[in-house]
Amino acid sequence: MTANPARKRSRLAERQIEPLTGPNRPGPAPSPTPPQRVVAILTAHDRREMTLACLRSYFTQEAPGIELRAVVVDDGSSDGTGNAVATEFPAAEVISASGDLFWARGMATAEASAMRSNPDYLLWLNDDVWLYPDALRRLLRVAEAFPRRPVLLAGSVCDPDTGVTTYGGHRRRDSHPLRYALVTPPDAPTTVDTVNGNVLLVPRETYRLLGHIDGGFAHSYADMDYGLRLRQVGGENVLIPGHVGTCAANNHATVNLDPSLPLSVRWRYFRSPKGTPLRSQVRFLRRHGGPCWPVFLLPPYVRLLAGHWYPGVNQPAPTRGTARSSP
Repeated sequence: MTANPARKRSRLAERQIEPLTGPNRPGPAPSPTPPQRVVAILTAHDRREMTLACLRSYFTQEAPGIELRAVVVDDGSSDGTGNAVATEFPAAEVISASGDLFWARGMATAEASAMRSNPDYLLWLNDDVWLYPDALRRLLRVAEAFPRRPVLLAGSVCDPDTGVTTYGGHRRRDSHPLRYALVTPPDAPTTVDTVNGNVLLVPRETYRLLGHIDGGFAHSYADMDYGLRLRQVGGENVLIPGHVGTCAANNHATVNLDPSLPLSVRWRYFRSPKGTPLRSQVRFLRRHGGPCWPVFLLPPYVRLLAGHWYPGVNQPAPTRGTARSSP
């Protein structure tokens, strides 16, 4: 019986087919690029509604394609801050503390937890900040101009009633290691000497280089120290244009210098974690005050006794050239 010609042609074609190799070989489609991940870090104490408002402004940012998460240290709140955050924001991790961390150690604790997931960016936030809807997108856009370079991206914030700038970037006024001037938000990204931590975007390259926030400070100084440490290793502090949100100024310093208050009250506050504790001053000045740093320890005590404001803190800083981005 003669074989079917069609079947013979089919067997011949099968012998001629070779398995494909190399880039054209069929297989699963390449995995899509994962979204960039931003983790906000905050510390909070007994400011539930303010903290919730801050997180709402963060989790509703106009930043398509960005995965948003948060780590919140609830430092001994008695108003249910931690439970409220955990209930409303599933993407927020809440760490309960005993109430003795204050800002610097609380932020260091939040940062340590956030860094374990190796996010593309950390976003420092004060819990009394309300972010404008495009704040994160603007910070990220400037960050992209500095690829593979150690930078901090600071966002200025303003008083919600007056619109006056309250926190952001600072430049040294002179050789005094504690004398800085707040910089008016520029029209283009601008380098500054150091930064506040109210709204601060930290790329992965930067936090890997600098390591942790120094929780050895009692409350303040840790953000200014972080920016100065970055400059010491050749990085740049960059202040982005405009305001990114609102935040009222903290007027705790008036307690130290108000002559109408008894000296005992001013002295007690001066030595408290939120005042000007000696250990934090020594820590900051030894690191950034040069060989003559002990000389700068005395003036705060003189001002405390005199009850006068320290001049020049909020005067406009001298202008400086804009930051240069990578080609």
